[in-house]
Amino acid sequence: MSAFSANLPGTPAYWGQRAEELDAIMQQKQPATVWFTHSAAANHWEDLSRLMPEGLMSSTKWAAQASRNPHIVDWLFSQNTNVLDLEWTWHRYEYQHGTTVIHAHGFGAAKNDPGLFKLAALAYKAYRLGSADGNVEEPDLPEEEMEQIHLQGVWAEELLVWYADTMINECNPRTAEKRADKAGVYRILISVLFHSPSF
Repeated sequence: MSAFSANLPGTPAYWGQRAEELDAIMQQKQPATVWFTHSAAANHWEDLSRLMPEGLMSSTKWAAQASRNPHIVDWLFSQNTNVLDLEWTWHRYEYQHGTTVIHAHGFGAAKNDPGLFKLAALAYKAYRLGSADGNVEEPDLPEEEMEQIHLQGVWAEELLVWYADTMINECNPRTAEKRADKAGVYRILISVLFHSPSF
């Protein structure tokens, strides 16, 4: 019975099997570096509205069209979820009861991951040894080795901070032209509020 229930989403056996899959992925490849939740405000999603049989429509017609065409909603949402271009990814979709509102929770490994876990281990080792501020004495290690651990820890910490700064930012590549156009800033804000990547 347990083997059969592993095929039924939401059962303990199902989640146990998913946990084993994730453990195998992380052991064979690398641990996850990106965690995400992707959601869609379906009634404000212009790209999706264009794909519907009736094309662009009012929000009152939107729900009926989305209910009649869930395959289109699912396809476009899936395409947008996979846009992150990760080394590997795992995610699960959730639907809000009684609607076509879909969202995904997931994680994966970034292709440009510089080895975050190894870098964090180096930085932590230097911190634990106290070589950065001399608070902890390690009589078992020679001074040269302590200095080497300290230098590796400083380098690892700098690389971790740099990587986090490149991954988590609010950069708009068209800053100069948008700064001159105040109406453009308002269009961007409205687009962000309504999840419509039209700028």
